Amino acid sequence: MKQHQINYKYIFILFTSLTIFLNSGCKIVSKTNLYAEPTIASNDIQIRRVAILPNRLPMNLQNTEYWRLFNFNACKKELTKRGIQVVDYDLSNEDFKRSGLPMEDTKSSRDKYAELAEKLNVDMLIFPYYGTIFSMGACFMAQNYKYIAVGSLQFYSPKHNDFSTRIDIEGTNYTNKLYQLIPIIGTIGALVEGARGDKYYYEEAFNSAIKGGFDEFFMKYPSGVGTGGSNMQNQQNTIGNKYSKFSLEDLETLKKAAVSSGDFGKAAEIKEEIDKRKK
Repeated sequence: MKQHQINYKYIFILFTSLTIFLNSGCKIVSKTNLYAEPTIASNDIQIRRVAILPNRLPMNLQNTEYWRLFNFNACKKELTKRGIQVVDYDLSNEDFKRSGLPMEDTKSSRDKYAELAEKLNVDMLIFPYYGTIFSMGACFMAQNYKYIAVGSLQFYSPKHNDFSTRIDIEGTNYTNKLYQLIPIIGTIGALVEGARGDKYYYEEAFNSAIKGGFDEFFMKYPSGVGTGGSNMQNQQNTIGNKYSKFSLEDLETLKKAAVSSGDFGKAAEIKEEIDKRKK
């Protein structure tokens, strides 16, 4: 009889642990709000090539350069999968610094935006803003955690010399970590969590928020999707023929010279040729 009681005890522990484990985990939810300039028609936005410029107001974030680059790559992923070229991160940052543009938009700066877009040979400038929020609350015998990524993407159209769109984005990673209540597994999980930190949860939240933002943008401007596809391939072939006689070392020298002279459109072309050869 005693043996049966012990077995029932183990069964109960196993069942409880399994229930807790199956209810552990996270879900990610994103929200977007799009604001469009009413004077710009949806079918009048065509995008072949864009530049994502430095954010002007990193909010309550440590290691801002890491998040700048992380979000740049997240935006780039959403654009390139739609056949749109994205100017190299370093070139975009360098040219923005040289442009003398203010950290906040003013009407008088619109011509400088147009000049910058012309230098980079782009159809759109994107200015991202971002920040994070953390909160937690009770969840059974553990804590319920919310890792929230918030931001805004502003789109400047040189064709219209105006900001065509602003998209406010938010991604929330809900995590309860109930597995920490399970003996041994909870201890191991806590050690892994401590080593990994919270960055992973914010990365997932940012990825979800940025994806949702671009999905919303291209629903609003369907004519902008993939307009750079065939043109981009033709342009890449032209660039390749243009620089085919130069070695990689020569191309690196030409790229530095172009950056020094302020010809960032040429520098971007050469960088694309270098990247293509290194693949």
